[in-house]
Amino acid sequence: MRIYSTCTVCDQQLMLAELGQTQHPNCQTSSPTGDPLADAFLAAVEADDQHTADQLAAQLDGVDQRPPQLGRAAVAYAELGWPVFPLQPGDKIPYPRSRGFKDATTNLDVVRRWWTNAPHCNIGVATGHMFDVLDVDITRKDGTPSGALWEWVELRDSGKLPDIHGISITPRGGLHVLFQPTGGGNLAGFRPGMDYRGRGGYIVAPPSRRADGRRYQWWVRPSPHITARGQRPVEHGPHAA
Repeated sequence: MRIYSTCTVCDQQLMLAELGQTQHPNCQTSSPTGDPLADAFLAAVEADDQHTADQLAAQLDGVDQRPPQLGRAAVAYAELGWPVFPLQPGDKIPYPRSRGFKDATTNLDVVRRWWTNAPHCNIGVATGHMFDVLDVDITRKDGTPSGALWEWVELRDSGKLPDIHGISITPRGGLHVLFQPTGGGNLAGFRPGMDYRGRGGYIVAPPSRRADGRRYQWWVRPSPHITARGQRPVEHGPHAA
């Protein structure tokens, strides 16, 4: 099993020698997107520094048009080719009167409109399109251990997992482990505390947060294998052009 990420300097594929690595050894600090301000914003989002991210978002868009951090992140995901849709603020339930992942889209105009109208919505990303997900719930809702920690360690060290292309941490300390899509569907409870999400599923994406303020955060930045970088974007969803 190999773990891939994206270099924070050159924005190219990075195979991790160890967890926590963020750039190639020979890469020098620079602005990979050509916009240092945008790079600083994305770095603040990944570091869960909400105050700095909000300040940088204001600078990026002007004092009269300051989209919240969640809206900017939703647009960034759609630009990666990830179909997104709004969730209720502070929750992982689809926004009222929506069809949830069935409404997920990469249409940037639609995404901007959604988060302009409801700027505090969390971000849902439909799985099975650009990636599948192993959802590892370390604890149950009541805070007791689910047994998934040891199952995850055993599975991780077994050599049976495909290459990993991103890992996010959930507010309860669980993991969303991203793989290239297989075309399959969902499988709930295939191991204690573990679900597999493919077609017909979704996850909550960083920097979404629970009502108590705890956030979803990236631990391993998504790799180019599961994004539209260098590819022609493909729009998804009923609102796609």
